[in-house]
Amino acid sequence: MIPGITVVIPTVAPRSNMLREALRSVADQTLVPDVIIVQKDTERVGAAANRQAGTDRVDTELVGFLDDDDTLHPQHLEHLRDLLVAENADLVFPWFEVQGGTDPFPECFGRNWQDYVNAHGPYQIPVTFLARTEAIRAAGGWAPHSDFAHASGEDWLLTLHLVEQGAKIVHLAERTWIWRHHGQNSSGLAARVQW
Repeated sequence: MIPGITVVIPTVAPRSNMLREALRSVADQTLVPDVIIVQKDTERVGAAANRQAGTDRVDTELVGFLDDDDTLHPQHLEHLRDLLVAENADLVFPWFEVQGGTDPFPECFGRNWQDYVNAHGPYQIPVTFLARTEAIRAAGGWAPHSDFAHASGEDWLLTLHLVEQGAKIVHLAERTWIWRHHGQNSSGLAARVQW
C-alpha cells in the first residue's frame, strides 16, 4: 500500500449526469484524493460486485466510497481523514443530508459506535465512509458473504465482518455528504435499462 486516499465510485450508464456531479464534488474537496476510480458496471454484475471490482484496484492506504447519485460536501475527506488518524481508527463514517426525502434513521446521528451495537449486532452504517484499505480487504470486502443469511446488502455484511475482525469504527457526528432520494436507485434498474 502507498500513502494516500482513493475514492471509489461505482456507476451505471444511465446515471452519467449524476456521475458528473459526484465527480465534481470529489474534485472540490479541501483534501483532494490521490486517485479516483470510476468503476462502470457494464456487465450488469450489481452493486456489490461492481464496488468490489473498484476496491480491488485500490493501492492507497485509505479508501473512500461514493455512490454515483450522491455528492460530498467540500470538507468530507479532510474531516474523515483527520478523525481516522486522531483515533487510529480503521473506519470513520459521517452522516448525511437527504435531498428529496427524509433521514430514515435520525436517531442514529451523533451516537458513538459503541451505542450502535446492541443485542442484535451493530446498526447499519452509511456506505459513504473512509477506511483503511487493508481493513476492508481483511473483512472480505463488498462481495456477498454466504455465511450470513441477512436480508440487507453487502454494506451490512461488510460491517458485520469488520466487527468480527475487531476493526475500530468511529462516527463523525457531522453531515458531510448528500444522499439523494430520487426514485432511481439501482434496485430493479437492470430490468429497465438498455445495456
